[in-house]
Amino acid sequence: MSWKYADELHLTVSRINSDGSGESCFVSEITKWLEEGNKPLPADKPIPPTYQELRAAAYPSIEDQLDDIFHNGLVKWKATIKAIKEKYPKEL
Repeated sequence: MSWKYADELHLTVSRINSDGSGESCFVSEITKWLEEGNKPLPADKPIPPTYQELRAAAYPSIEDQLDDIFHNGLVKWKATIKAIKEKYPKEL
């Protein structure tokens, strides 16, 4: 959840909260708040993707995999899948 500019002149910023609600603020208000000595909280660190998510994104579509098997055989297909599994090994 981060602030995004809402207008072309960069006068306001807006965000959508995780519950679907939204809020807006003038940039001048944020600047004044910072000048008063306030400090923003550190942003949440993103959760790294799991090996399953990385593999799923790297695998060719089922249609492409079937096409690969048809044109190049199982050995080539297995090599493709094995390379992805080696690139993103199971976490122990």
